[in-house]
Amino acid sequence: AVQNPSCPTVAGSEPLSIERPAPGVAVVRLQREAKRNALDVSLMDALTAVAHGLADEPGLKAVVLTGGPSMFSAGVDVSVFDGVSAALDVVALRRAIAPGQRMIEAWGRMPQLTIAAVEGGAVGGGLGLALACDWRVFAQDAWACVPEVKLGLTYGWGLLPRLSALVGPAKAKWMATLCRPMAAPSCSSGVWWSRWRRRVRRWPVRWRWRKRWP
Repeated sequence: AVQNPSCPTVAGSEPLSIERPAPGVAVVRLQREAKRNALDVSLMDALTAVAHGLADEPGLKAVVLTGGPSMFSAGVDVSVFDGVSAALDVVALRRAIAPGQRMIEAWGRMPQLTIAAVEGGAVGGGLGLALACDWRVFAQDAWACVPEVKLGLTYGWGLLPRLSALVGPAKAKWMATLCRPMAAPSCSSGVWWSRWRRRVRRWPVRWRWRKRWP
């Protein structure tokens, strides 16, 4: 991995790296695979700093954001909420979610073309990060999930509005309410509609068969 001189160097455990596969292209890779690339404060701050640094880089045309082969990101690390008491300290909660909001805004405002290359799962806040990019490219065996309702959490970072704008309100509600993983081939509205439509076409046949043979 080659660090970009114009970007702040990530100290400590190096939660991400920057690669230069071609002129005008940067690949930002999450490197917390032992934690399934969960977004803790250090990784979110690093992603924010790198986004600001790359945004000001002359000659940079595209930025690819990716994770590991088994997990793009498992979402927000539970350690982010360690400072939030069970009594619901609103101020502490706002402080806890602020790093993620800054990260999403930084990636959403980058002037370059941003592409989230997703392998494995994009879960919760990890999916929110992918949605902040201009394009998303999912591997055939990749999947997305928004489990916040099952975990008793609220949706943040503009995840639901972005998800609804991309896949439609009906599918966004299905994902958010049932909290079930959705495979990459089903993440396009065309596949969703064609499956639903094929099932509907069978209903009159079954109904006629039952009416004839009770």
